[in-house]
Amino acid sequence: MMPTQPDNKQEPEHQNDLSTLVEHLSAPDPDLVQKAVIELKARKGADMVAALIPRLSSPDPPKQIQAMDILVASGPGILVHLGRAMAGADSDLRKMLLDIIRMVGTPEAQEYLIRFLFDEDVNVGVAAAEALGSSGIKDAVPHLIQCLDKEPWLQCAALKSLGRIGNGTVLPHIIALGHGKESLVRFCAVQAVGAIAHVDGVDFLVSVVESREEILIPHAVRGLVRILEKNPEKTRQVLDVLREKINPDALIACLGTANRTTVASAVALLGQLGVPMALDPLIALYKPANAALFDDLCRAVVRLNPKDLTLFNGIMQDSASTDAVKMAVISVMEKLNTPAAAKFLMSYYHHAHPDLKPEILMAMGGRTHSQMPALRDFLHEQLPGDSDDICLGILDALGARPHKDSIPFFLNLSTAQSDTVRNRAADLLSRMDMEQHQGEITRRLISPDDKDVLFALTMMPRALGPVFENHLVKLCRHNTPDIRKKAVARLGVQGNVRVLAAVTSCMNDPHDLVRRAAVRALQEFAPETVSSLLLTVVENDPDHWNRYEAMMGIKALSIVDVIPDLLKGLSRYPDLVKAAVLDFLGEQKKLDLHEQIKVFLQSPAAGVREAAREALTKIGSQ
Repeated sequence: MMPTQPDNKQEPEHQNDLSTLVEHLSAPDPDLVQKAVIELKARKGADMVAALIPRLSSPDPPKQIQAMDILVASGPGILVHLGRAMAGADSDLRKMLLDIIRMVGTPEAQEYLIRFLFDEDVNVGVAAAEALGSSGIKDAVPHLIQCLDKEPWLQCAALKSLGRIGNGTVLPHIIALGHGKESLVRFCAVQAVGAIAHVDGVDFLVSVVESREEILIPHAVRGLVRILEKNPEKTRQVLDVLREKINPDALIACLGTANRTTVASAVALLGQLGVPMALDPLIALYKPANAALFDDLCRAVVRLNPKDLTLFNGIMQDSASTDAVKMAVISVMEKLNTPAAAKFLMSYYHHAHPDLKPEILMAMGGRTHSQMPALRDFLHEQLPGDSDDICLGILDALGARPHKDSIPFFLNLSTAQSDTVRNRAADLLSRMDMEQHQGEITRRLISPDDKDVLFALTMMPRALGPVFENHLVKLCRHNTPDIRKKAVARLGVQGNVRVLAAVTSCMNDPHDLVRRAAVRALQEFAPETVSSLLLTVVENDPDHWNRYEAMMGIKALSIVDVIPDLLKGLSRYPDLVKAAVLDFLGEQKKLDLHEQIKVFLQSPAAGVREAAREALTKIGSQ
């Protein structure tokens, strides 16, 4: 549709009237405001800059922002006019114009920023220096270095920007100011050296720590940590220097500061330096208010590897210690991985709140073999636990490094009330050497108690399957469907033709899940042995998921000789099975299947249509 011509004949006269456009910026009509903004952005001339200057000076921030947006959007063509406008502007307006130049962001804008570094108004120079740093303009480094012998405020701004965009080559210039008389300049120099994080700054930062100038020490410590983080290949070299030159007392004093970043940096540095005398003040930081420090504290304490853990006893027994604090201590014990830590965990376990016991058990599970005998005995004594969750936690801890001494305790859990507990214990047994416990398996396989039988079927290691083959065949005819299901699954693992008849008999079971287990078991046999059996399930099983499972078995075993039969029955298969068959056909990548697959692009079922499309794509005929 062509735009309607305006009826107002005066509008063209006002079109070039800048004052009217600027007035429209404050109009209540959003459309009128938008039109004014668009036209002003297209101007780019000195008159447009002059017309917007009053809005930049307005006490109303939205008006300022709107004017700035228009000027920035005007692009580099506006720079020369902004530069001229700087000449007669007051300090605040000059800084705002400089910010607009920065936001234009072109190489021409960078040249203006560098030029205004040395403006007669130091505030403008400061704004230019900060703009160069925040914009990441590395070409400005030599010019920023020239600012280091100017007024202190400009020195500070230049130092801040050099910290952002400088490298090791600028450190001598910065460090020279770091030894100067102006405290604010020294402060900015320390921050800049830390921000650059070059190893050549280590000695300077160490000297700052040793100077005992309290306001500078936290920033020096943070800078040293950044140097270690940024130069991992030189960690040893840096730490050797720090151990030789730094006084640990100055670092320990930082632990009492209110700044969390400083405290975290001191914690990290004390840990990496391995300062034994720092252990007590570090442990004293385990308080609810310091939760954000717990990870840093854990790393530091583990590095210090304390032998005496009695200091932690007070934390665990203190009523003011929250569960989060206690869990942080438990985490330390887990990572310490020492006999003393294992003893600590065992000692505290009996007094711990039930919610913490699973955490303690998890920590116990990570012990090394040298500490396991005592821990195993302890965990064995705790079975079956006060609750299912505790029992499962104990099993997980013991299962982290299964040992033959645990087998009798796992076997005792066959009578546990919880299915989950019984299954977990049986699963652990299935991964252990049960050669000497075949009698326990046999006794349970012939038990009249279904729970015993299921436990035996679950705990039977794969290697012992052939030993219990006859029992498994008999259990395929058991009265309980779950037992038949597990028995046929165990037979399938063997994949031996001797048991194929028993597996095949389960394909006629009245329960869907038993038949499904039989279908999955067939997939363990040779393809030529089971191809017709799987095809029979695909075509006749009353359960659609069983038919699908059989089709997936055909695909997994790559049984291509059944493709003619699949094509004959494809149109009457359930949609789920059709999609699986089409996927299998597509994977054959045979163009002669194109027509048979193409028919199903018209299927009313979206899943079937999609499967047909993907199959045609695979064979390269889509």
